[in-house]
Formats: sequence, structure tokens, C-alpha cells
Amino acid sequence: MRTFFISLAWILTALAPVTRGEDASSEKYDLRYKFTKGEEVRWLTVHQGAWTTKIKGHEQKSLSTSKSTKVWKVTDVNAEGHITLVHTIDDVDMWRQVGDRAEERYNSKTDTTAPSGYEMVAATVGETITEAVIDARGAVIQREDKFPKFNASVGDLVIPLPENPIAVGEEWFVPDEVKIPTQGAVKLVKLRKAFKLEKVATGVATISVTTQVLTPVNEPRVEAQLMQHVTKGVVKFDVEAGRVLSRRLDWNETVLGFEGADSSMTYLARFTEELATGEPRTAGKPETPAK
Repeated sequence: MRTFFISLAWILTALAPVTRGEDASSEKYDLRYKFTKGEEVRWLTVHQGAWTTKIKGHEQKSLSTSKSTKVWKVTDVNAEGHITLVHTIDDVDMWRQVGDRAEERYNSKTDTTAPSGYEMVAATVGETITEAVIDARGAVIQREDKFPKFNASVGDLVIPLPENPIAVGEEWFVPDEVKIPTQGAVKLVKLRKAFKLEKVATGVATISVTTQVLTPVNEPRVEAQLMQHVTKGVVKFDVEAGRVLSRRLDWNETVLGFEGADSSMTYLARFTEELATGEPRTAGKPETPAK
């Protein structure tokens, strides 16, 4: 695997969110979340992953697919534009296979009990996962998680937006960190998410996102655990409606020597999220019966 490296200048600029531009004379776009009290917004998500591990000539592959319906229930929007929301999952459909073992499946719509390993995910379906208050640019003012994060690799609750209006070509950065357990200790690896406004067309902003590793990492065992946190992707944001239309994150990482000189690990994955289409739903409004 490539050696992660970052210059001192990058480390200094990552200490706080900043914005950098290429053409200050370009039209500026004010990217802000816009929701109304009582609104329910749904996104359809798919997460597919493939692990390939080789140790002393033995190879094992692990495959998985997870589909779910993510819901934000907006319970309040105050005069300052602070948005109070409840994050839930309506349903999940999951599958995995490890090596030559039998396939395992769980569909919350059809299965009354979850197989071993899926119990925690099953427990979240229909329940409040997180209650939070965010401002219009996605900064978290208050947050309470009801369950441990079971899919932390796809990102946090909300995508952060820039503090000020920006032009196409400008970037903004948000610091992050991940704790990696090592032998008898925990290594803190500093990251930052780099966002760039690539274009705006027909009211839709295209934003690229890349995870940059700031802490030098030269230990294969640490690199192997860090792979799930290093992503590249694209976000489509509706400027007028003030919400994410779609998101795609990709992983393509390989680590050599994580368990001896003749070992390797490869992780290929993709996460997609699409705003559910159809009639908007509001709290207290009955659903249209399925035909």
C-alpha cells in the first residue's frame, strides 16, 4: 500500500475548516440546508464491499451488500435556522458471505428474527438512532446517539457545508480523526475531509470529497484498519431545496505485509445514497396505501 504522507503545511491548514478558491470573481453559491418542521426526508442507500485477505498462500474473500431506507424526521426549525431532526432507519436488506461459509441474509421486512451478527442492526430498525440539532451549514450543535455506530465508515450524520458562499473551484476542509487499536495502545490518526465545488448546473451543485490522511502511517497493521476510513466520492446537492440529492463513496485500498511479509489485504467497496422520489411526506400525514 502506498505510504501515507502529508506536508507540514497541510497539517497546519487542517487545524480548522478553511476555504480556498481559484477564481474570486466567479459567481458565489450559498450552500445551506433547508428543511421545514414536520418534514420527513428519505434516502435509499446501498453499501457493497469485498475484502480479499492473503496470508501464507491462503486466500479468503468476504463479500457483503447492505440496503436500507434512511429517514430524517424534522421536528423543529427555529428562527435562527437551527434544525432539530430524528434519524431513523425504516428497513434493511443485508447479505454477506465469508470464504466458503454459507450465505447469511437478513431482511427486516420479511424476517422475524435476525441471524447472528445482524442483531444490532435489526434492533435499530424503526427506532431512533440519533437525535440532533444542526445549523444550516451542517454544523452539529447538539447530538445524542441512541445506538453505537454500526456503519461508521460511510461518514458522519450530516455533510458539512462551507461557512461562506463559494465559487466553482473553491474548496473547504473539515478536520477528523480515527482511533486505531494497536498492541496494548491506541494510535490516533488525524484526517481531514477535503470538499470541492466542481460545478453547478440546473440548480444542482456537484461536490467532490476526498479523505486526506495527515498523520504519517507506516505500520501495515494500522494501515489495514485505516482502509475503511479513506474514501473518495461525489455529492449532488440541490441548492434551492437545500438537501443532498445523492452521494457516492468509493474505496480501493491494498495493504501489504499486515500479517507478515507474505500477507496482503485488499478492500473494494462502494456506498450510494439517493433521495427517495415521490410525494413528500410530513409528520402526521397518512401514507398512501400500496397498490
